[in-house]
Amino acid sequence: QAMLDVPVAALGIGAPFVYVARSALRRLPLVAGLLRQSLSVFIERDAPRAALSALAEAGGRLRGGHSVLFYPEGTRSYGGALGAFNSGGFRLAEREGVPVVPIAIEGAWRVLNEQTRMGRPGVVTVCVGEPIQPSGDAKATCARARAEIDLLL
Repeated sequence: QAMLDVPVAALGIGAPFVYVARSALRRLPLVAGLLRQSLSVFIERDAPRAALSALAEAGGRLRGGHSVLFYPEGTRSYGGALGAFNSGGFRLAEREGVPVVPIAIEGAWRVLNEQTRMGRPGVVTVCVGEPIQPSGDAKATCARARAEIDLLL
């Protein structure tokens, strides 16, 4: 939901993972260094062919034994409300036969107001849900994950 989610995930998730991040994040000082040091997969949101290539690269990371972190909203929000989910990461999980682990990051948007570019003291919480096994239906898996993340928030 917020730019702070990238470093918070790196600190708050107790296992190594690969980010799938939009390519524009490579230019932002707060997260660029972190992403460059990882096996991140960069996705061009407005280029469908490149996005498919990025999903294939993420599939290779999964087959290589890595966990892959998607931000299913695909964009930031400025008030903490959970947005609509894109299904690409869920289609990949179904295709590769791997579970989806819902993760909610709560409070980052309060700590770093991106619209005013002001930070303030606060607490950011990372909540990890139970794995959701592939169901054969990416839309159903997406809906289950969104409902679980909504509960975690």
